Amino acid sequence: MDGNGGLGPKGDQPVFKEVILFFAIWLLLWSPIAFVLGQRLQWAFPHPPTPEQKIPLVLSLYALAPPLLWVWARRSGQSLADFGWSWSPGFGFQVAAGLGLAISSLVLLWGLERLGGWIRFAFDREMFAGKLDRFY
Repeated sequence: MDGNGGLGPKGDQPVFKEVILFFAIWLLLWSPIAFVLGQRLQWAFPHPPTPEQKIPLVLSLYALAPPLLWVWARRSGQSLADFGWSWSPGFGFQVAAGLGLAISSLVLLWGLERLGGWIRFAFDREMFAGKLDRFY
């Protein structure tokens, strides 16, 4: 043990504290949004949310991250480029390549699981009743 609680060199502690503080602020800022959204989605808190309730909650959490990161960078005198976020063709290519790799990996995984008989895709018409009418 390094005498620092396993956190590595003493110089790493402020970074660790900054990360914890960032996530704590993110959670505090998201809590009122999640509360209002949870009420509108009729989510009974002790019970786990349904997928229809979970997706808007997670999207609201993730939508809060980029503006918070921008404010955090400005507060610390840095730019988003210091975090690896630069608006250039190379950055756009990397984002597209990462997204393509993620989607193709999911398709491959689901295909293998379907071939193995572990999953079966079923279209539930009742779940989409009335929502797909505008496409017909």
